[in-house]
Amino acid sequence: MTGAAWVLRDSGGGTVLHSRRAFENVGSFLDAKFYSLMWATESMRSHHVEKVIFEVESADLFGAVTKPKAWPAYRYQGTELRKALVGVQGWDFSVVSAKSNRCAHAIAQSVTKEKRHQSYVAMGNPQWLRDLFEADRQRLG
Repeated sequence: MTGAAWVLRDSGGGTVLHSRRAFENVGSFLDAKFYSLMWATESMRSHHVEKVIFEVESADLFGAVTKPKAWPAYRYQGTELRKALVGVQGWDFSVVSAKSNRCAHAIAQSVTKEKRHQSYVAMGNPQWLRDLFEADRQRLG
């Protein structure tokens, strides 16, 4: 079992939405990253988010989408992600450090560390991570 999370922020760093999901029977770390990014992409599409920058820690999936000829081993993942991104207007990717994604990381870890397997989508900051989210908002804003 692995956990995934995404956090949608406005241009000032404020949290608009956040979500968590558990994935079972994940075969590899690459699969976990791929499933998570596909889910985040589908979520942005279903929430009608028109302009979004996906901040990812994995340069491999970023490359598979933006420079598929340079990443032939990830052809399947890149093709599927590009198909999913068709429904999201104005998307971009940015490769960031794990420190930049610490809020989403904390939510994703709650699946395995705290056995919170219930998926959700919620508005604003999660109360149990209020201080972490507020510190990030100040850093980003």
